[in-house]
Amino acid sequence: MSNLATTGAPLFDSSAVALAILGSTATAMSNAMLPLAEISPQGSVSSNNNSVTATTTSGGISIQWPCNGFAVGIRATTRDGAAASLAGMLLRVQVDGTFELFPSASGQGAGYLPLSQIMASANSLGRYAFRRRFTQATFWTIYLQNTTGGTLVADVAFDYINTSSPQP
Repeated sequence: MSNLATTGAPLFDSSAVALAILGSTATAMSNAMLPLAEISPQGSVSSNNNSVTATTTSGGISIQWPCNGFAVGIRATTRDGAAASLAGMLLRVQVDGTFELFPSASGQGAGYLPLSQIMASANSLGRYAFRRRFTQATFWTIYLQNTTGGTLVADVAFDYINTSSPQP
């Protein structure tokens, strides 16, 4: 069948049809392709040099995202890297003031995850993998709890995939 009318003019814009098909295919495939993108995130948001004195919890440390996208991993460590420090420094992540990334097992509020479970696990590849959509307008807050007898300094990074359009 020809795409030309009897006057020789196209019945439809084939370029526009092709772009529409590609656009809807990209949208339909995005959920399937996201796990592949998680293997190599496009960026990280870091909060470094967080000093927490012995047996205290830091104040809320705000995380601001540079784009819209998916958070896909957390990397966190203490500056000394000692096993005792990693086990004694705990991380809490609160999303938009309403959702706990690590809820307590009893369902009674915030849960904390030891940095040793994030970094020292043989199967973790040095990060806690998860998937959570975010927008620039949504603030995340982290809290670091030091259960050891000395002051510890921690670095925390969130890996993300940028879904903003167009991407830089």
